Amino acid sequence: MDLEFVDTETALDVAVNLFPLSIILFFVAVFAVFNPWGIDPLQSLLQFAILGSMVVALAITTYYVARAIEG
Repeated sequence: MDLEFVDTETALDVAVNLFPLSIILFFVAVFAVFNPWGIDPLQSLLQFAILGSMVVALAITTYYVARAIEG
């Protein structure tokens, strides 16, 4: 992945996606350390799969938005 197209202006434009990403990662960390509903393998797997897919989707979307802004 070549990130040479990202300049300061583009970085500032897509920096807004860091806030939801940090919130999602915060909840991943909280649920990994402290699980208030007990441990259920299926529930935990689904929970982390949903949060992980959101992180991946946000990262991909941010990359393509940066490419579109620069283009």
